[in-house]
Amino acid sequence: MNSLPSSAAAFIASLKLGIWILCIPAWLFGIVERGATAIADHFLSIADVIQILIAAFFLVCWLLLKPDLKPKKHRSVTEQ
Repeated sequence: MNSLPSSAAAFIASLKLGIWILCIPAWLFGIVERGATAIADHFLSIADVIQILIAAFFLVCWLLLKPDLKPKKHRSVTEQ
C-alpha cells in the first residue's frame, strides 16, 4: 500500500524530522520567555507557574513524538 517512491518517502521523513528539530528551540524559548516574564515583576503568581508547567509539559510531549527516519513498511493482513 505504500505508493510513494523511496526518494519521496525519504524526503517526507527528513521534512518531518526537520520540523520536529525546529520546534524544540521554539518550545525552549517559550519556557524561558514565560519564566523571565514571571520573575520580571519579582512576584510569582500561580498563573505564571501553571503557564510554565504547561509549556514544559508540551515540550516533553513534543520530544516523545520524534518521527522515525526510516519509513515504516506496512504489512498486510495475509503477511501476519
